[in-house]
Amino acid sequence: MATDNLFPECYVDYEAKRQQKLMSIDKSPDRFQAIEKRDNSTVFSTDALKAMFYGKYQTNWKGIERMKGCTEITIYEELLWDLKPKTLIEIGSYKGGSALWLADMMTCFNLSGHMYSLDKDHTYLDPKAVAPNLTFIQGDVFEIEKSLTPEILEKFPHPWLIMEDAHFNLLNVLNYFHRFMLTGDYFIVEDTNHKIPSKMGVLYIVCYILERKIYTST
Repeated sequence: MATDNLFPECYVDYEAKRQQKLMSIDKSPDRFQAIEKRDNSTVFSTDALKAMFYGKYQTNWKGIERMKGCTEITIYEELLWDLKPKTLIEIGSYKGGSALWLADMMTCFNLSGHMYSLDKDHTYLDPKAVAPNLTFIQGDVFEIEKSLTPEILEKFPHPWLIMEDAHFNLLNVLNYFHRFMLTGDYFIVEDTNHKIPSKMGVLYIVCYILERKIYTST
C-alpha cells in the first residue's frame, strides 16, 4: 500500500528531537570545554578499551597501515567537516596511511586544505602514500624549528589541525606551535596503548600542562 510517509511516526518524532538536541549543543556556551573542566572518565570498561586500542593496529587505508581506532576515525571525520582546516600537520608519519587517509578525507569533503606529515625517518614510508594535497617532510622533532620554520608556519593558512603522534620532545613542540596558533586551531596529542590504556606514554606531560594551566581550550 502506497504511503506518503515512509517512516513510522515514532521515528519522525525521534529525529526531530535529535536535531533539536544537536542544535542546542552547537549553540551552548559549554560546546567547548576548558581542558581542566573535562571529566577524565569513560563509559567503556578497561577490557573494552584494550580491545578497541588493539584494533587500531588492524586498520588500513588503501592497503597501508593507518594506526587509527574506530573512535578516532569517527572523531576525525566529524572534526574535519566541522573545522574545515586549511592546514593539517601530523608529527609522526610511520607508513603514511594516516596522512593519506586524512588527505583523501579532505578531498572527499571537497575541502582545499593541505596535509603535511613530518618524521625523522622515512624508511617505513609506503611509496603508495601519495596524494596531490599531501606532503611528507623529513625532520627531527627535537629541531622542529628547522623543518617547519617560523617563515613556513606564518604562511600556512588557518584554521590548523595539528596531530602529535611521535611522543618525543612533546612539551617543546607544544610551546613552538603555540607561538603561531590562533583561536580555533586544534592541537591533538595521540597515544592509545592497548596494553595499559590508563597509563598513557604522554600522560605525565598532559598532567604537567593541566597542573600549570599552560594552555586553554581556546
